[in-house]
Parts: sequence; C-alpha cells; structure tokens
Amino acid sequence: MPFIWIEALDMWVAKYQVANDEFRHFHLDHDSGDYESHSLNEDRQPAVGLSYKDAFAFCEWLTDRDHEQGLPKNCFYRLPSHQEWTTFARCGDGRIYPWGNEWPPLYGNYSDEAAQKCFPDWEPIENYNTGFPVTCPVEEAGENTWDLVGVGGNTYEWTFEAEGTSCELRGGSFSTAQQEYLQIDNRYKREPSSRLINFGCRPVMLH
Repeated sequence: MPFIWIEALDMWVAKYQVANDEFRHFHLDHDSGDYESHSLNEDRQPAVGLSYKDAFAFCEWLTDRDHEQGLPKNCFYRLPSHQEWTTFARCGDGRIYPWGNEWPPLYGNYSDEAAQKCFPDWEPIENYNTGFPVTCPVEEAGENTWDLVGVGGNTYEWTFEAEGTSCELRGGSFSTAQQEYLQIDNRYKREPSSRLINFGCRPVMLH
C-alpha cells in the first residue's frame, strides 16, 4: 500500500483508496458485493460497504501489523480529519473540485455516460465518460497534482471532525453526478455504523 508524503500536512497519505484485496488481509471474508450484477468485489476495486467503525478498525489493525514488521513505534495509521482531507484534495491552489475549477470533470470515476447506459434511471454527468459504470480499480480513478489517486469519485472516503465529535464522508463516488456534491467543501454526515455500497476509506500515516 503506497503512501505519498504531503508536506502541507506533515504526514503520509495513502496514494489509493483501500482495495478489496488489502481489506481482506484484515477481514478475510469481506465482500463488497455487486450493484445490479456489476461486481464491486474484484481485488483492485475499492473496498466498499465499510462503516466508519470498520475503517477505523482497519487502521488500528494496520498499525499493529506494521509495528510487528518493524514500523517505528511512533508511527501509526488513522483516518484523515475532514480538514486534512480538504487539504490534500485542494492541492494547495484553492480549487473548487478535486480536479480543478472546470466542469465537467477532467478525471475521476463519477456517474457518467457508461453508468447511464447500464442504469437508465441514473442521472449522469453530461459529456463525461470514464467507461466504468461502477467502481473502477483504485489505480485508475484519476491522479491529482499531489500524486494521490481517486480523491473524489469511485467511493466516498470516511473522515472525522478533528475534535472527534462526528464523522463524515467526502469526495463523491461512482454514483454521484450533482455539481454541488462534487465540490471539495461538500460534507456528507452519517452515523459511524452506516454502511453503503459507495462508502470506503483512505488511511493516513503519522510519525
């Protein structure tokens, strides 16, 4: 699981969202399922159907595992706060969307023409097509200018308030098309036990 050093945060951020094969090292029988016969469970698709509690527990397990393998004891993994997520989504330039200020998106796996072709009731982003009706491999979800992939799109990512008072999902997913929901500032509050087919995670590592 590669991590990228983000100078503005003084921490490492996972380059990709956590994939199914990675999550299954923690939870052997994890199954991301499917959506209308389209699989969400291939090894390199993002692990979805995760609650905040699931994602938090994964980070704790990852910390314990890597400490056993030689990770310094002052290093640990956790989920990003909503402020941290906003920072690595903006890439230091105040952009409105994860890809910039333009519309339609320049990259990212959102609800597009491929999705509408498979799911006629869905609202797509017009004049936009990634070719993926559901989640795509985490490596193919679009790289931002800080070398992070899938920040925005593919699956929502769990974050928390810095004071630990609530948790939120950020970034949109393969089923999101509305401009306001794709803005970096959009915050989707849910209970920490909530699970849906477009809820996933991206760890950060502190030292």
